Amino acid sequence: MKVEKALKGVRISLSFNSVLLRGVCLLCFLIGPGRAEEAARDELDDLMPEVSSPVLMGLFKGRTPESRQAAEAQYGGGVEKFSEPVVSKALKWLKTHQQKDGSWNVEGTPEGEGNVICTSLALLAFIGHGETPASAEYGATVSKALQYLVAQQDEQGVFRPVDADPVTGQAIASYALAEAFIMTENPVLRESLKRGIEVMRLQMGNPEEKRGTLSGAWQVQALSSASWVFRGDPEVGKLVQLAMDEMLLRSGKQEVNKTTVAAEAFALHLARRMNSEELREAIQFLGKYTLPDTVPRWGNSKVDAEPGGGILFWYLAVNAFFCEDPAGDNFGRFMPALVKALVQNQAEDGHWNGYTEEGKRLGPVVNTSLASMSLMVFYVFHHVNYVYIPVPGEFDQEADEVEEEEGVEFDF
Repeated sequence: MKVEKALKGVRISLSFNSVLLRGVCLLCFLIGPGRAEEAARDELDDLMPEVSSPVLMGLFKGRTPESRQAAEAQYGGGVEKFSEPVVSKALKWLKTHQQKDGSWNVEGTPEGEGNVICTSLALLAFIGHGETPASAEYGATVSKALQYLVAQQDEQGVFRPVDADPVTGQAIASYALAEAFIMTENPVLRESLKRGIEVMRLQMGNPEEKRGTLSGAWQVQALSSASWVFRGDPEVGKLVQLAMDEMLLRSGKQEVNKTTVAAEAFALHLARRMNSEELREAIQFLGKYTLPDTVPRWGNSKVDAEPGGGILFWYLAVNAFFCEDPAGDNFGRFMPALVKALVQNQAEDGHWNGYTEEGKRLGPVVNTSLASMSLMVFYVFHHVNYVYIPVPGEFDQEADEVEEEEGVEFDF
């Protein structure tokens, strides 16, 4: 009930003074709903060449080549000389397996319909590496992927197609747009993100929407990045906490496994709940996967017999350990084993596929994207702690006590 009441009072007040955005909105109104998505895509296409260099703000400066090397030297402990070459090889594989419309499908094949989740994760891998539409090698790849995502969003802000998991798809697509905007400050991406977050808010308040711990983790990741985009407005930060609350409520009703616990630990860090009992218990639970016989290893029968696992677990766990302490024992034991496992088992052409049955179902595009982002943990800093995200208890007011603010609300 507390979450539902708070959701009713959450509004995002944002000021859009951009003449460009007003022009796009007017154009969409004049030409009718049937061409609204096409107009947005054309506008984005026109803007992309104007981005002459990435706008690296705050901690995103860590994604420049020089800063990446410095971060790797600071946190890598020597494994970075093995991890970075395989990341480059993986990005090249993703580039060559992108479809003509800018999307990726599950298998990374030229046939078959593109998928928003696969496309968003691949895009996040490029952005995490500091790539933008202005990048020499991957600029066209990033640009086409962004155009595809914007075109797949309908007038209500819903991204399609996402197969059978609309909540996770909405969150990952919004996460990709938030990261892309921070790197480019493209106003069309900001507008698309705003509508995407409004859909997420409605999904969080709808008890009929099927959501699990993993979808909650992606919601927290998306909203924490969005709080940087809309910094200065606390309402997105409140949504981070609401998503975290819902995630904790759901996790208490589901079967516990290492992947869901890793998702919870990572999300708790992003929500700035570093001193919570839930995070302490989650990290304690995950600690048993940093032992010599349980650390990442391709085909580890001792660990693989448990539910969950594979590259998705590695991605969530390594981020949780890095957020906990990049100089700590957990990260120090987990990361070298992770690097070894991925370096030794990358396919010759640069991709990864899962080695567990669950992992194989995700397909090579998702596994390659997650593996790449896992290896980028040294320099993909989580900027959430440097922006306003209210901690629990800061907004325990009823919906009717929320003051009215000027600006554009997140509504349809």
